[in-house]
Amino acid sequence: MKKVILILAVVGMTTLTHAAKTFSSAVEYNNFLVGEYDLCFEAYVQFKNVVKDPYGTNSAIEEQHDAFIQQCELSLEEIKTATVFSNGDAFRDICLQTVEQYLSFADDEMAEIVSLATNEELTENDIQTIEGMLNDFELLDVFYLIYFQSEQEAYANANGFSLK
Repeated sequence: MKKVILILAVVGMTTLTHAAKTFSSAVEYNNFLVGEYDLCFEAYVQFKNVVKDPYGTNSAIEEQHDAFIQQCELSLEEIKTATVFSNGDAFRDICLQTVEQYLSFADDEMAEIVSLATNEELTENDIQTIEGMLNDFELLDVFYLIYFQSEQEAYANANGFSLK
């Protein structure tokens, strides 16, 4: 009997800690999605700054890579579990796609950047490769940002508020 009670308590606590975030207005939901996007992009900027820092250490680069992944995973979970407010499915979906793209970049190109940037024998070609990958990511981000802003605007119009 004690085992059953313990299992129910653990399940109940897990459910409480992972309860879906809810919103009282479309503006609040908008701000939530924009905030999660911003957290991920800021984590990328911090990674990029450490990689480009001539005095940056290998451990700092690896830590920022890990921090980027952790932030994206956390944001992805927050967005997935949040209750969609007032027909915000398309807006949420582009936000999810953007963060998923960030994670794909972290697993592939960013991992290669870490490998190159932490190499003791960093060459000019390595530096150009790193710059190219960072530029490619930022171009891809612009593409996603255009769709993100388009869905955000449609969401705002459908819910009667304007973007500033």
